[in-house]
Amino acid sequence: MELEFTPRKDLAAYEWDFRKEDWLRPEIDRELLKKLSERSTWRGVCRLAVHGGLLLASAAAAVAVGLSFGWGWAIPLLYVYYFFYGFLTALGHELQHKTVLGRKLDGLNEAIFFVVQVLTWNSPTHARIGHKLHHRYTMVRGLDPETAWPEVFTTKWTRGVVFDLVSRLLVVGAVYELGKSVCLQAKRALGVEDDVMAKHCNEREVRRIRIESLAILLVHVAVAVAAVLLRLWPLLAFVTLAWQIGMGIESFWHHTEHIARAYNVKDLRLCTRSVRVSGFVRLIYWGLGDHVDHHWFPIVPSWQLPKLHQALASQLAEPRGKAGCWAEMFAIAREKDVRPENEFVPVKLQP
Repeated sequence: MELEFTPRKDLAAYEWDFRKEDWLRPEIDRELLKKLSERSTWRGVCRLAVHGGLLLASAAAAVAVGLSFGWGWAIPLLYVYYFFYGFLTALGHELQHKTVLGRKLDGLNEAIFFVVQVLTWNSPTHARIGHKLHHRYTMVRGLDPETAWPEVFTTKWTRGVVFDLVSRLLVVGAVYELGKSVCLQAKRALGVEDDVMAKHCNEREVRRIRIESLAILLVHVAVAVAAVLLRLWPLLAFVTLAWQIGMGIESFWHHTEHIARAYNVKDLRLCTRSVRVSGFVRLIYWGLGDHVDHHWFPIVPSWQLPKLHQALASQLAEPRGKAGCWAEMFAIAREKDVRPENEFVPVKLQP
């Protein structure tokens, strides 16, 4: 893939301003934005039912085949289940923005969010605070906890990302990630503070994170104990390791959002990437495909993002498909190997 690159010094007008801490945003009709920001409970319930139904149906199919013909024959269906399980991360993302259901059902939104976070091994409070920082400081070095990657994106590092995802799919990496998840939740439960907790949480929030992390550990320990004592070994595959393996699938989409884009810029088009997805993936990816649009206006529910994208299309680069995004990431990494001061600029910028 041939891309055009720009020396970083030529982007001086787009450097992140640590004093103002604001983003360049596109002009949009305020009434249109207000309309697009409206929530829809019935749409949210329907989408939750579809995603949950797909997850339960694939699990039931795997169990039926496993009990009837042996668990070896159920492995392909198990990976279908992991596919839908991995995308719980995307569901959790929209739940933490509180745009899945209507405002009157914020309590139900939070209950579902908690369940999803337990299933995906992360404290709801920690996730929400960290994600607020991610939106406020997208790809700003030292301030965005979700993009704490190397200073320079090299091909070696990018290959390592792919290796990590593949190793999860092969279970070996998933077991390793499970160990990391257990240690992380144990540290938080014991009050060992990471940067988000130490620098951005008050005492009440730290206490909530500790309680939530302990609850996550207890739930998963209970599942593991039940699997051993009752000899229900499939529980380990369906719950204990499901997120670690499922993320190995979902992250082939998720990692396209920011990897290899520019650090410390104030134009979200330079540090964020959208990905073109099929209608089916869009349904369970919960709007993360239109990622630049989402960062510009995070109050817009995912089901409205295609309309928002139409309104902003003239100011955005045409999204590539998943394979195209990864090809772009590796092309940027190859350029960085030789000329680390160069940046990929996907859109025409104002002089």
